[in-house]
Amino acid sequence: RFERDETTFSFSCPAVSGNSSSRHINFQLPPNAWGVAIDDSKIQRKLLSKFMTHLGISPEHQVIQGSSSAEIHNFGAFLIQLLREHRDDYFLVVVDENLDVLMDNTTNGETTCSMMSNLYTVSGSECIERVRQRLTEEEEQRLLALIRSANDSGQDITLYKRRAHGFISKAPIRH
Repeated sequence: RFERDETTFSFSCPAVSGNSSSRHINFQLPPNAWGVAIDDSKIQRKLLSKFMTHLGISPEHQVIQGSSSAEIHNFGAFLIQLLREHRDDYFLVVVDENLDVLMDNTTNGETTCSMMSNLYTVSGSECIERVRQRLTEEEEQRLLALIRSANDSGQDITLYKRRAHGFISKAPIRH
């Protein structure tokens, strides 16, 4: 419809609602799935452990890191090593975007960071991007890396999806 101040186009298409609920109800992660996560918050690490358990990942296959600056700095190398040691397994990896680390004398200059007193921030999505660049095609096929952040603008999410496979919001889930 053409108007003086606007033009309106409309499109309608019949669609049939699929019954996907039965597929979701029956979905299970394989027994050789690992849940790997990193967050600098103790409370968030506990929540991530519960999340992994809720998904059906056994405690023996859960690795939740981020309690020390060493774990944060070494996470990429740790993840690659874990993938290569368990070549028949699958990995769900959930990474906090903003990992705050205390400044110490052992920090090398390779980390992209923003200075805040004696804290600096390591980007989880940059870490995952570097990990993915080092993986073989076969290793990448066994990995699902998601960025978890409260920063969820369209621009932020686009960046996370470019660096990782997807995004999970830290916003509270309402039932």
